[in-house]
Amino acid sequence: MKQAAIFLRKLLFPPRCPVCGRVLGFVARCETCEALVKTVRRAPDTRVPKEDMPAFLCAACTPFWYEMPMKRTVLLAKYGAQRSAFEFLAQHMAQAVREQDEEMCADLVVPVPSHPRAVRRRGHDTALLLAKALCEHLALPLCADALEKTTDTRQQHTLTREERRANLLGAFAVKRPEEVKGRTVLLVDDVFTTGATLNECAKMLLFAGAHSCVACCAALTPSPRGRGGEKGGAPPAPRAPGR
Repeated sequence: MKQAAIFLRKLLFPPRCPVCGRVLGFVARCETCEALVKTVRRAPDTRVPKEDMPAFLCAACTPFWYEMPMKRTVLLAKYGAQRSAFEFLAQHMAQAVREQDEEMCADLVVPVPSHPRAVRRRGHDTALLLAKALCEHLALPLCADALEKTTDTRQQHTLTREERRANLLGAFAVKRPEEVKGRTVLLVDDVFTTGATLNECAKMLLFAGAHSCVACCAALTPSPRGRGGEKGGAPPAPRAPGR
């Protein structure tokens, strides 16, 4: 009976590859994506380099580079709300946090908030869903409403580094200061680019009494220095085939 139920579930709700979104059916995994994921994995060191660390964060880590095929995975989570993508990213994020030992030790998880209008446009809160999945792996409490975004700012990816900082000034407020006071907060978001959003959130949490802030994102955008921190960096990862 149990095997029949599993067969029927797969038939009605076929599993999808968490990386590219392709329907897997009865195939265990997507071998193409499995090979490509290795090219954008940041192991063995998943820390964000100190020279890229925002002023109000003690530490940050990301398991992947924000390059194909991981860009597609993040977009499947961000705009498609694909459950398998969230679970895949959260699993690797949790591993990245554990690899940092005491440096990333936190008391609770707080998602970087989106403005209510942005949540309505998208249909879900990406950082919140990612934080929920991450909490299950790390066995940490979630404080979903510790922060709120009070201003519907311009989209960060359209702005320069300097414009990103200015765009976010005063955009966040702490709703639950009693929840974060004296505690180390793990901030969660999808992509770490300049760290401006995380920095502004950490600043507000520290002003509200948090002991310290660390962060974990699914992917890190390579800096102008390249992947390895040296000019030019590593060669680009192979492109995923079209689906």
